[in-house]
Amino acid sequence: MKPFVIRENSPKACKLALSLIRNGGVMVCPAYTAYGFSAFLFDYYSNERIFRIKKRNLNLPLIVIANKEMILKQADDADKELLNELLSLSITVIIKTKGRFPRFASLDGKSAFRAANTTFLKEVTKYYPITSTSVNIAGRSSINDIERIIKIFGRRVDLIVTGDVLGEVSTIVEVEKNRITIVRKGYNFYFLEKFLVGG
Repeated sequence: MKPFVIRENSPKACKLALSLIRNGGVMVCPAYTAYGFSAFLFDYYSNERIFRIKKRNLNLPLIVIANKEMILKQADDADKELLNELLSLSITVIIKTKGRFPRFASLDGKSAFRAANTTFLKEVTKYYPITSTSVNIAGRSSINDIERIIKIFGRRVDLIVTGDVLGEVSTIVEVEKNRITIVRKGYNFYFLEKFLVGG
């Protein structure tokens, strides 16, 4: 079956994505730095589908994309001012959470978050936090060419939202109180220097 494809700036894109998320679907959408597979954070079966599509190890949690207010509210011991600045830089932060999250988006009481930072993602996450993981088969390079995405994964997802992406991985850091640990270097990594001076 031909996949349903829509541009992220289409007036119908957000409405379609929200309907899909509500009904347990899986979509591909631009996640600013790269394209990602996404589903409603609290839907077990749709996220299980993502793991199957990617052939991803179930012990490797997905990133959560949410509005900044939700992320700051969930932060247990991370410094809120520091966290707010990191989220504004589109950096993915791993933090201890106050609430309990699904096992496919949590490990040892911690989850990885990135703030919604595009018009499309901000609109979607006003209603639902979503999971995100790069579009690829686990262990292979991420795919950001939309024609390749449609060809390889079009029949396995319910919606493909197209748009512009940077084509690089996000920087990932773990934040405990006011201490930062680098997990992966990527987009905007050089901005972290001021946080790392003096250890």
